[in-house]
Amino acid sequence: MVTHDQEEALSICDRVAVMCDGRVEQVGTPEELYREPASRFVAEFVTQANFIPAHRQGRVWETEIGCFPLSSDSCFNKAN
Repeated sequence: MVTHDQEEALSICDRVAVMCDGRVEQVGTPEELYREPASRFVAEFVTQANFIPAHRQGRVWETEIGCFPLSSDSCFNKAN
């Protein structure tokens, strides 16, 4: 089934594939997509996510609302 209605897809499907510009961004259960979006696009598509600009300073993320330490299992730790 193909739909552009995320509410419909998330309510009736066991597994959902979210696509952007012809590419599959993520495949998973509706709960997996909601709880652990693989990209900003998926987060914006399936949730009402809010994003805060952040700058990495060593082992913390600095934001306008405070600093947050990097967790040891963060995928961002592998980037630098």
